[in-house]
Amino acid sequence: MARSTADAQRQRARFDTPLDYLEARLQRLWPQADERATDVQVRMQALLARHRATDDVTVTVTETVTVRWKTRTHGRLSATIPPVEETVHTQHTTIERNAEVVADARTVLGWRGYVTRHCPG
Repeated sequence: MARSTADAQRQRARFDTPLDYLEARLQRLWPQADERATDVQVRMQALLARHRATDDVTVTVTETVTVRWKTRTHGRLSATIPPVEETVHTQHTTIERNAEVVADARTVLGWRGYVTRHCPG
């Protein structure tokens, strides 16, 4: 086995760049109209599977539901027009790298096995 520091640095750049790109793409995934947290989670998991990073990155999507009363008369109460109940769904996304898996992948960077005909000893 042989270890090359320069090769390890090149491989680290090639290893980190796709993960940075994937995290940026995950942060840009906004929920579409009438899309719930489970639907967003499915889209994010599909993106992780496409980039083969399901073990490297953990994505969590939570949803907060807020119910409020909204008047249709620009904030003034009306005796004839009742207020309308409005439900607002707010989604929170947490994206984390799995530190153990990434550290394990980085430890093998730069190591290469060479097959020779030389017999040790």
